[in-house]
Amino acid sequence: MGSDITELLLFKDGLLQDIQVLPLGGSSLTLQLSEGLKINYELAEDIKRSYGVIGDFSNIAEDKEILVKKDEFYKPIKHRQVAQMATNSSRLICTQIKDVVETKVALHEIDHFHDRQDLLSDGFIEMMESVIGVPVKIGRINNPEIAPLLKEHSDLSGQNI
Repeated sequence: MGSDITELLLFKDGLLQDIQVLPLGGSSLTLQLSEGLKINYELAEDIKRSYGVIGDFSNIAEDKEILVKKDEFYKPIKHRQVAQMATNSSRLICTQIKDVVETKVALHEIDHFHDRQDLLSDGFIEMMESVIGVPVKIGRINNPEIAPLLKEHSDLSGQNI
């Protein structure tokens, strides 16, 4: 999962079977926050990274607020509202991934997902496991022949470096 796109690579017995590119990623969640909270995209990105709890946010007090500067004034935003919006948006992203995967392979045939994610919000991996029903691990590319290529070629990383 990248910031703007999500690339699904489907393997069977260690061999690549299919590639799907979805026009969604971490920026999808940021855009939802920006529109829902009526704030600019950059501020929404900061809020997502700092306060974007996904899933169980019962430990966030009902009255807890985040103060954000809008124009010359400060605007209070409920932290629970941010968490609820991040959770709903993440659930939608995970559902879209699940729907695409199900057109290619039955979910009971999948033993796990590896997610090399740009979406840095707490709880996203757990949300993905919950929606898809398959264990999800954070993947790392550590092959010494491949890893340097990701840094050199932004086309391979799914994001601008």
